[in-house]
Amino acid sequence: MSKLLGLLDALESEIVDGKKVPLTEKVMVEEQDVMAIIDKMRAVIQSDDVIKQNIQVNTTSELSSAPNQATLKEQTSNDLEKAKKIKEGAQEYAQYILSNLQLIVTKMQNNLVKLEKNIEGGRKIIDERNNSEKDLKEEEFEKEILNEPL
Repeated sequence: MSKLLGLLDALESEIVDGKKVPLTEKVMVEEQDVMAIIDKMRAVIQSDDVIKQNIQVNTTSELSSAPNQATLKEQTSNDLEKAKKIKEGAQEYAQYILSNLQLIVTKMQNNLVKLEKNIEGGRKIIDERNNSEKDLKEEEFEKEILNEPL
């Protein structure tokens, strides 16, 4: 279930990060990325269905064979072990997703810093050009004043 929720979060993120279509409420997303997430969701759902079917088969066979206390305890411990493995897998998957998100955020921060530096550099170049043009105009004006006959 947690894998499915993680995939839903990934799908939501893909939509939120999609390019907006101007003057509409529509969003453009990469078809391959969305289809890959949907394929993963199908796989998770199918594996969950297989697990449920196995549990139903085991339960049915246990009821029909009139299990004793030892068999029930053994089956319970097996089920608990399976649940523990599933939980560990979900936690590993969550850590993987969070690590990827952290990496993406770090890259975005680095890109923002570079963008700020580029903007600041562009502003400096514009200021330098404006100042040099201003100085040239002042020099031309002084020459005109000095060259005008009184």
